[in-house]
Amino acid sequence: MPEAKGLDIFDDMNYLFDWLHRDLPAYVSEQMASIEVDLTKVRAQGDSAGGYLSILCALHQRPGRLNAVIATYPFLDFADPHYHPPPTSASTTAGPLLSMPLPPASTIPDRVAGLAPHAIISSAVPPQRLLLSLSCAQQGLLPRLLGDSKSFYPMQLLDDLPGLVSKTGVAAVPPTFIYHGREDRAVPATGTERFVGKMRGMPGGRQRILMHIETGGHGFDNEPTVTLQTPWLREGLDFITPACLGMER
Repeated sequence: MPEAKGLDIFDDMNYLFDWLHRDLPAYVSEQMASIEVDLTKVRAQGDSAGGYLSILCALHQRPGRLNAVIATYPFLDFADPHYHPPPTSASTTAGPLLSMPLPPASTIPDRVAGLAPHAIISSAVPPQRLLLSLSCAQQGLLPRLLGDSKSFYPMQLLDDLPGLVSKTGVAAVPPTFIYHGREDRAVPATGTERFVGKMRGMPGGRQRILMHIETGGHGFDNEPTVTLQTPWLREGLDFITPACLGMER
């Protein structure tokens, strides 16, 4: 963003899973016949915006395509006032995201106006697009750039699910492990708490999701004090590993 809108991201996500299940096995077989793609061990995992996308994958992909999700400090509740700050101009005071100064309000409009027709940006190396990310968040532009469709909003998507496990035992959402920093100023942990609370209140939900809210800010799990043996992370990995290995769906 802002080069892409929510619908573009949504289409790419669905195309990835279509390609994965429809085309990848045949392609790998053509390249090396001795290798067989195992589609019973597909996991979606991401942090921050990637965590948001991993949850969208879980809520949109049909049962059986995805068997585990790990989402780290994801965007989940876009109704939170954090994503709708009052309009403001450039300032040298700290803004709501990562205590960074506010970029000019013209940052995103100027970027859009300067885009070459049909330009495609497929990757970027941080911090190349940091100013755009800050402006999207601090100017409250993220929901506007995503669009109005409920397909982009996890809290609304849960309203369409009668339960997380059907009466026949088919899981509508795979086992999910979410963790978040309690002091996160970039993506409030309250959104994760509300989303998980809503999931746990649905039939079959309490058994399908594990949440840990721990001390720290955005990216707290990169601290050297967090290791694979840290108790809360160890519990989460023990919870999600059977599903990651295709032992639970």
